[in-house]
Amino acid sequence: HEEKDAKTFVEWGVDYLKYDNCYNKKRPEQECYQKMGKALKNATKGTNKTIFYNICEWGQTNPWIWGPDVGNSWRTSVDINGFWTSILSIIDSQVRLTQYGRPGGWNDPDMLAVGFDVIPPIEQITHYAFWAALKAPLILGCDLNNVNDASKSLILNKDIISVNQDPLGLSICQVYYKTYNETSFDIWTGPLIDGYVAILFNRGIDPINIK
Repeated sequence: HEEKDAKTFVEWGVDYLKYDNCYNKKRPEQECYQKMGKALKNATKGTNKTIFYNICEWGQTNPWIWGPDVGNSWRTSVDINGFWTSILSIIDSQVRLTQYGRPGGWNDPDMLAVGFDVIPPIEQITHYAFWAALKAPLILGCDLNNVNDASKSLILNKDIISVNQDPLGLSICQVYYKTYNETSFDIWTGPLIDGYVAILFNRGIDPINIK
């Protein structure tokens, strides 16, 4: 029902479609997503409407390879959960994928867990900074009716958002990683249209100096 669904989405004014791969009846992923992508193009042709198309098959068939010809973003990981080990695991899974994101086609490490009270503020800051600098779509998964002031201030931070929306649209990459006894940190950096952005990521508990 892709053609009918796409036309209905246009009629409803939908501007973002996350197309999940649940219950796919073992249908080949590329075939499935190509068909819906074509239906969306046909449904919006000749109109002033566009629909951002998110491929959500959790990175199982390397969508970063074929996704740019099909949609606008692709999930690169399993679903995120509201605890640090999940966030950290997804960050680490992006190391080998950062070169595939570019304007018009984005790596998507899943929605943000920012705004979940169970996640400490420093972990929310790290999480949000990484998603912004990776140029991931910044999609909130929290209840917008119950966002505390600290999380709201972080979400609306114009400097972090400007990094995410930089016109070059190029992701940061991990350029250094060190682990020694209880000290563990890495450095990620990438170009902006007017300079560079860097994340100095202390993985340990104790404060450290990173150059």
